[in-house]
Amino acid sequence: MAVLWEKAGLSVWTSFGCRLMYHLEGRGRGHKSHTREGGSGGAKRVLCWSPEGLQLLANSKEDPSKLLTFSFARVALNSTPMHASQNTMLSVPAACLLGDDRVLCIFGSDVVGNTEKPVLQHLMLPQTYVAANWPAKELAVSRDSTDIAVSGERGVVLYNMKQKRWRMFGDVNQEAEIKCHSLTWVQDIIMLCVTSCKKRPSYFEDPSGQHVQNSVQLRFYPKYHLDATSLLVTKRLNSVPRAMNSHENCIIVLSGEIGKLEAAVLRVVVEGKLDPSARPKARVEIVKEVCIVTMRPVPITVSFVPSPAKGGSAPKACIILHMDGQLCHLDLETGSEKGILDKVEHFWADSWESFNKGLMWTYGARGINILDIERVLHLVCENKMVGTDIQDTDLELEFDKEVYPLSLCPNINSIVGISQHCSNIPSDRSHGFSPMPKTQPLLSPLVRYLLNQGAKEEARKLISRSTRHPHFSHSLEWLVFTVLEKEYSMLEAEREIKGANNKSLYTLEGVIDLIQDFSIFVDVVVRVARKIDPVHWKLLFSQSGKPCALFEKALEYRSYSTAAGFLVIVETIEGPDLGQECALNLLQETLQEGEYDLTGE
Repeated sequence: MAVLWEKAGLSVWTSFGCRLMYHLEGRGRGHKSHTREGGSGGAKRVLCWSPEGLQLLANSKEDPSKLLTFSFARVALNSTPMHASQNTMLSVPAACLLGDDRVLCIFGSDVVGNTEKPVLQHLMLPQTYVAANWPAKELAVSRDSTDIAVSGERGVVLYNMKQKRWRMFGDVNQEAEIKCHSLTWVQDIIMLCVTSCKKRPSYFEDPSGQHVQNSVQLRFYPKYHLDATSLLVTKRLNSVPRAMNSHENCIIVLSGEIGKLEAAVLRVVVEGKLDPSARPKARVEIVKEVCIVTMRPVPITVSFVPSPAKGGSAPKACIILHMDGQLCHLDLETGSEKGILDKVEHFWADSWESFNKGLMWTYGARGINILDIERVLHLVCENKMVGTDIQDTDLELEFDKEVYPLSLCPNINSIVGISQHCSNIPSDRSHGFSPMPKTQPLLSPLVRYLLNQGAKEEARKLISRSTRHPHFSHSLEWLVFTVLEKEYSMLEAEREIKGANNKSLYTLEGVIDLIQDFSIFVDVVVRVARKIDPVHWKLLFSQSGKPCALFEKALEYRSYSTAAGFLVIVETIEGPDLGQECALNLLQETLQEGEYDLTGE
């Protein structure tokens, strides 16, 4: 949504309140709707979107005859989290955005693997393709983010992150004959939803004609070759789908208008090896077809209900996000569609190794929320909306209102987002705009969620897999700090009552028990202790152990800076005599190891 202010430029917002950009053209504080006359000689301020929504045009406040053009990039949102390992975060993007002539790739870490500094790179489309098919319209990224597919007015181009090269149709006539409406990766196969065309279109071509509806088909090409000779199989459809997604070799296709929803589950069976030296064949099997009457708006995103089981039978349910923000569960066996949550802008659903039953993340008017898939399905069976049962949004999951979350990266425990960066350029009346990627650590809120659900072992496995993560020590420190603050604010009687009546393991005792076997435990405890008021020390060390014992453990690990941090704590809690003894032991150790800087301190 674009809003043009009379005296303060313009702003662009998402439907649930994330400000994507702003342009401060004036200095006045007053503001009016763009439908009213402005203050420059009675001239009216106007603005409009380009046909593809990638440009916003507005006239200047200072000179209404001057036209300002703002270029945008469309987000390629995927309803499944990104599954690249931490070791490949430098070679594959964590998120992608589509511009009119390029792909903006956000890598989850910088060149040294620091996820606090994600990097944005511009991947330019081939000039020969852009010249004939501008602007780019559709973008699809494979599950492991290794392969990217982009389509414009005609045809499609593929990019492989490992080979660092684009792949195009060798025959431009084949490229000109198909118009892509959507792209989906099915393992190593790119699926194109296309209509056949015999000529280059005019700019104002109407895609809703009858000839389009009668010629829609799915085309399946191997990622290593785009040509009619390598076409694996085609599947004719009755109309252009509203939403599609895939899981392994199964595809969900949603189509229909308001009042009717059609869902089809397809399975792609490949005979032979997908290799340039072989001649594989494929067939598309119809697994299930469902048609229901519904008064909900058209769907925009769909995902199979995640399951920890791999292989076997086709999924039996899917999650649908409608245009009005309604997140629904569709039973593909019975055709029953039930609401899950409202005011949702996007969601990620997957079966996580850290949580056997699977998790679903939603983003919308409530911010970012974590849901247990099993709990969601249980509430759906009882005809209840999850919104009435959802926990309060974790403060750590609250992105800045000007950062839009793009991708969920469970293997680095981060959410990757994008925000506007504005810098002045030589012109007095202009600004330079460039997207700025940002990350938000997930380890602490995810562990907190698992402990609140009583899933202690899942939380322990998650922490064990995250030891090499750049945010690891900070996340554990924040986890201990937040639970300590929570428990200190409660009276002792309240803590006992809550502990007896609550299955939650999110207590100071539960958190300490979870992390005390890690070598970083003593570092976490001393950093928390040095940052809090000394009145909290009694509660902290009643669960973490005596400061003197932790001091001795730090000496065993030869972590002398950490041991030095315990000296004032030992002196305060266990007395000056023991504190002096510990200080002498530390002095002797540091002198033997040659740590003269620390000895001087």
